[in-house]
Amino acid sequence: MKEKSCAVFYSGGKDGHLSLLKAVNSGYKISCIINIDGGKKHKSLFNDAKKILLLKQHAKAMGFPLFIYTASSSFNPKNIKENFTKIITSALKKHEFNSVFIGITEDEIGYRALSELSKEIKVKIMMPIAKKDIFKVIEECEKLKIKPRITGVGKNVNTSWIGKIFNVKVLKYIRKERKKGNFIDGNDFQTVVIASPLFFKIKFKSKI
Repeated sequence: MKEKSCAVFYSGGKDGHLSLLKAVNSGYKISCIINIDGGKKHKSLFNDAKKILLLKQHAKAMGFPLFIYTASSSFNPKNIKENFTKIITSALKKHEFNSVFIGITEDEIGYRALSELSKEIKVKIMMPIAKKDIFKVIEECEKLKIKPRITGVGKNVNTSWIGKIFNVKVLKYIRKERKKGNFIDGNDFQTVVIASPLFFKIKFKSKI
């Protein structure tokens, strides 16, 4: 039987880390964790900060190889199937794997595109938290002892949450805001995981 091996798309936040831990707990060998470097256009392309130094620390703490895909100047986040095909193909040139884990949650368009792509390429695409909302994601993080720290928030979120751990207190805040008509979801928070069962006991540098 072929060994279960996978690559995991990983930005250091709650969704990617939860997917990574699920892959590990499901018996997969982690061939590499994948991140995208958007270069000078990174902020305009992605809803997350570029944090290569932090990702290198995460990779070292977990003992997994880190693969950085450098996006070209023509990179368009909306071309989901095309982008993931290029990234996965590039990663396969350096690492061997037969599955890819992606921490997509409530993005229905992305889910459909990646489901179609999974049928077109030889690598199986796994999306273990695709049908989970932010409440279920955080509940699982707490259950599995994953601690995500909030590093950035959307315009409709109180900035006082920056620097705090994303836990049930934040979920209570989200519920209250939704009742007021302010629909906040997981995409309104940028996070970095600072504690996990996958980490060795090393001290992370604060600079990102």
